[in-house]
Amino acid sequence: MEHKFFKNRYILARIKIAFSILLKGRISVKKILNAAHCWFAQKFHFVKASPFPFMINFELWNECNAQCTFCRTDDGEIYDQNPANKGQVPIPKGKMSLDMYKEIIEQSKDHILIAVLYVNGEPLMYTDLYEAIKFASDRGVATLISTNGELLTEKNIKKLLESGLDFIKIAISGFSQDIYTVQHRGCHIEKIKDNLK
Repeated sequence: MEHKFFKNRYILARIKIAFSILLKGRISVKKILNAAHCWFAQKFHFVKASPFPFMINFELWNECNAQCTFCRTDDGEIYDQNPANKGQVPIPKGKMSLDMYKEIIEQSKDHILIAVLYVNGEPLMYTDLYEAIKFASDRGVATLISTNGELLTEKNIKKLLESGLDFIKIAISGFSQDIYTVQHRGCHIEKIKDNLK
């Protein structure tokens, strides 16, 4: 019974997201058809998928202030979860140029539903984040970031809102510093809680 509840809650969250970006004018018939093509291609194992994905994850910069135990070594190297590499090769640290990001958004803006602006890093550490969000928003592409919340100051929140950010996830693993540091070597939970207030 519990599993079904969480599954329905997950579906409701997706419907809520879709409705939200629909109201903002970020969904078109072309995008819906592309998303449907992607879904059918995956579900029925088509030989050829849609020419465009329905979502793109961008690794704008993979530096992070949290140094999570499940993501990085004690030395700050990013774990490579690719089974082919057997976890031996760390992911190189780097930053995507804003020009490259803009070129990808420009090429895919009529097809993708959402640009997810994080993978292994803290997006609020990327100095061009607000410009990246605004660029996608101005082209009708919804945006989402996930943050650990330590840099989520009132000033940064205002800049996120002004840039047109559609969705934000705040990842918190415990409400006391002792519990929080089980998974996060950096950051301070009291500062994060203050930022959320």
